[in-house]
Amino acid sequence: MNTSRLKRVLPGLALIIGAMAGSALAMVPGPAPETTDTQAVRMICSASCKPCYTQNDCGQGEGSCGVWRCINP
Repeated sequence: MNTSRLKRVLPGLALIIGAMAGSALAMVPGPAPETTDTQAVRMICSASCKPCYTQNDCGQGEGSCGVWRCINP
């Protein structure tokens, strides 16, 4: 194989090897979760900090239901 053809083939070969390495890394399991508490993330009404599951759980003036950080304890 002459050098000019090698220069054309090398980037494609590197791309294929990189894709294969990325696929292999995607199959490696990640670290254990920091907590096993399933209630660690709670949905609350944004204005009242009241726990909620749907938007209907938040009354008028209590904001929207979602994963928020409560600043009014």
